Amino acid sequence: MMIISIMNLKGGIGKTTTTVNLGYLIAEKQNKRVLIIDNDPQGNASSFFQIQKTNDKNLPQIFTEVMDGSILPIIPQHTQYKRVDILTSDMNLSTCNIELSKQKTDKQLNLYKNIIENIVQHYDVILIDNAPNITPLTVSALLASNKVIIPVEADKLSIDGANEVINQITEANRAGFNELRLGGILFTKFNKRARVDNETFKYVKNGQLTGGIKHKVYDTAIRHTVKVKEATFSRKPLEFACKNSNAACDYRKLLEEI
Repeated sequence: MMIISIMNLKGGIGKTTTTVNLGYLIAEKQNKRVLIIDNDPQGNASSFFQIQKTNDKNLPQIFTEVMDGSILPIIPQHTQYKRVDILTSDMNLSTCNIELSKQKTDKQLNLYKNIIENIVQHYDVILIDNAPNITPLTVSALLASNKVIIPVEADKLSIDGANEVINQITEANRAGFNELRLGGILFTKFNKRARVDNETFKYVKNGQLTGGIKHKVYDTAIRHTVKVKEATFSRKPLEFACKNSNAACDYRKLLEEI
């Protein structure tokens, strides 16, 4: 079972775009059962799949029930795409984080692990679209994962955000969560003609911008194209909306690296 967290502490760098497009491709190209978990109060992944956020089994309500000691069936929603399901979210997830921050317990850390254990038999791959901050639920999601993909743009703020996520992975490993590892750093909105993009890619790959440590950087960079915005606006995966676009081709190549 592959459980992948997509995370960066910098917002707007393609976490949700990467989550939904990888999810669709894994289901479509590899015939695997995929669950997407929307671990972000903004609920962008839920909106992408046009799922009603008022569902009585969304993540905030599931977490509320679990914190109250209830053990009820967890039933993800089917999306319009074959073999792709989702656990939706909304702004009430922020309230859950506030309540959880008052509890410094193992139950808090293992919240996602316990939820996933109840549904893991139904899926081959779980993708978690995380909020761009450190909260009890993003930490819990990391600890339930075995791989982390960190999308970055070629700018200092997103690289700094990536370094913070790498620090979280290191701390988790030290605490005994040895299955968790960095899958790779993924450059998004990449302009191959821009010198700064190419140099940043090189510097991250050789460790100059990551504390002198060479981490895995995916060879595939998702190229900048207006087609991503168009596909997101129409709420369709790139493979479905514009499969010949640069970004769609790049996500297919990325799938071969993961």
